[in-house]
Amino acid sequence: MARKKLVRFAEVDCYPFYHDLSKSRYRSNQDRVDRIVGLQKLILDREQAGVVLELGCGSADLSIGLAKLNHQRLYVALDIQGERLWRAGQKILEEQITNLILVRGNGQELKEYFAPSTLDQIWLTFPDPQPKQRNAKHRLTHPGFLDIYRNILKPGGEVILKTDSSELYQYSLEQFEASLGWEIIQRVVDIDQVSQQALPQGSKIETYFEVKARERGERIGMVVAIH
Repeated sequence: MARKKLVRFAEVDCYPFYHDLSKSRYRSNQDRVDRIVGLQKLILDREQAGVVLELGCGSADLSIGLAKLNHQRLYVALDIQGERLWRAGQKILEEQITNLILVRGNGQELKEYFAPSTLDQIWLTFPDPQPKQRNAKHRLTHPGFLDIYRNILKPGGEVILKTDSSELYQYSLEQFEASLGWEIIQRVVDIDQVSQQALPQGSKIETYFEVKARERGERIGMVVAIH
């Protein structure tokens, strides 16, 4: 199994749309900085058409679906797990998608990866709710993350949370309401009760974790906030 994983890591690393920014990947910090600069230049070239980040993308089901809906925008799917990104890469090659890039990196380092006021949207699709209070800082709607998002989003940019955790849903509402510069423009307890036209484009694209949640009979909630 370990050898298979190494083979996949080597394979995905050859994909032109793949950028590994994890610190463990580089012996020299300068090599990593050069890779980050390359990513920023790529994004700058497409910035006017719009740039969307999916944070904690897994196999990038949402980003792949969005990229097929809107060929003008650039989509960036980021995860720390290289094997998940390998699976995403297989789909990108198979479906010949040209407006999606994969990034292996840490969500806490987003300000290193993206220049200020670069992104139009950030999607948080079924993130780990981190139910234990001692792990609250790892929740993707913790105030520390909201500060990062404010820096890299354009004015009026959106954060879109999609979750099957009622606890994370409520926590996120509270954090957006309490954090400076955020306005909640949509709160939906169950997206199945709302038409796609009333939701952000692509809201009903099903990811792996959404399918699993539906099999358990869970409701899918959504929060949309702008800054």
